[in-house]
Amino acid sequence: MASPIPILNLYYLLSYACERYQSGERHDVEADACPDLENLFAVMLAGGLSQLARHGVDRDYVPHEEETARLRGRLMLMQSLRRQTHLAGRMHCAFDELSADVLHNQLLHSVAAKLLGSPELTRENRQRLRHAMEPLKSVQRIRVTSALFQRVQLHRNNRIYRFLLNLCALIHRMMLPGEPGGGSHRVEDVLRDEKFMHQLFERFVRNFAARHCPDASVSSKALHWQASADEIALGHLPGMITDVTVEWPMRKLIADCKYYASSMTERHETLRLHSSHLYQLLAYLKNQAVHPGWESVEGLLIYPAVQRHFDLSYTLLGHKVRASTLDLSQPWQALRQSLIGLLGCDLEAVG
Repeated sequence: MASPIPILNLYYLLSYACERYQSGERHDVEADACPDLENLFAVMLAGGLSQLARHGVDRDYVPHEEETARLRGRLMLMQSLRRQTHLAGRMHCAFDELSADVLHNQLLHSVAAKLLGSPELTRENRQRLRHAMEPLKSVQRIRVTSALFQRVQLHRNNRIYRFLLNLCALIHRMMLPGEPGGGSHRVEDVLRDEKFMHQLFERFVRNFAARHCPDASVSSKALHWQASADEIALGHLPGMITDVTVEWPMRKLIADCKYYASSMTERHETLRLHSSHLYQLLAYLKNQAVHPGWESVEGLLIYPAVQRHFDLSYTLLGHKVRASTLDLSQPWQALRQSLIGLLGCDLEAVG
């Protein structure tokens, strides 16, 4: 982006994207404590781990086997006979033991330890994170992969982990090795990764809408083509999944979030919106408009402000369509009000 995103805005961007606001919690950070993104991650992770310690580290029953003189659990007779442990008055037993050494705690401990090794952390933030990791000191570290985050099963009693795991997934992504011979990613470089930042910006807008449009249902909606063909032909149609769909009782909105180095194309010295962006949004609108209650569904294209700021409104094929930038460099309260205005949330409901 042309102008850097303030640390406080990055904090809010990450907080919404990681669903910290689902629990209604807010912990502001000071820019002096977070000179860069790595230190911001350390402060956020340390704060989350401290909150987890107050709530209580989650435990579950973990399969365990050992040779013991005191029988417990299931007696593993064949293993005991094979190893002749009975001659020493011991037997091989299998049992479930209540332990904190479970996958979600292993992920938190491993990612925090990796972040702790960053030379960019300030002395204060390093101490803060090390202290916050104390409740996990009995948990083993593992080799973290992106797929492991998908294996964690959360439920009502351990939902406090949702924010921490989402945050750790982002930290893991930002600390992945770069190209062969190219060293590691710098977190600042990831801010210029359009694919990654698009996903982050999309999650930020969707969770922001869910938080600040309490009288509406917010989701990422799978749409269906209004097409007639055999099953083989239909199977070749691309999927249609909206970034953000907001459903009020009397109003519907489909928003598409874009994160590009340039929000417009230039042809013969005339600036124009990307045609592919409009075509995609119109495909969403026309295919969804056939359903009752969706006849007047509106469309919104949201771009983070780059070189230029604009706010354009149209009526296209009978649908209201708006294309606008969102300036991520402005003070947070102004940014918040701008996004509320773009989404058309009820200000009284927002409070």
